[in-house]
Amino acid sequence: MAHLVGRLTALKVTKVKKPGMYADGAGLYLQVTGDGQDTPAKSWIFRFTLRGRSREMGLGSFSIFGLGVIRRANLTP
Repeated sequence: MAHLVGRLTALKVTKVKKPGMYADGAGLYLQVTGDGQDTPAKSWIFRFTLRGRSREMGLGSFSIFGLGVIRRANLTP
């Protein structure tokens, strides 16, 4: 199955406030937490399968790693 990279835009990542998981492709997600009112907490999550089990690995905060940086760091094909 092909993985599409680039579903998120820099503008959307900056403006999104609603809590949830937003897919960028190739297992990369933006996780938004909070009440949706004030400044939400945003972090990057990498989802993958290891030995048949679904796993998640935190990659860091959005305030430290922007979309471009985190895409370059994502080592999946």
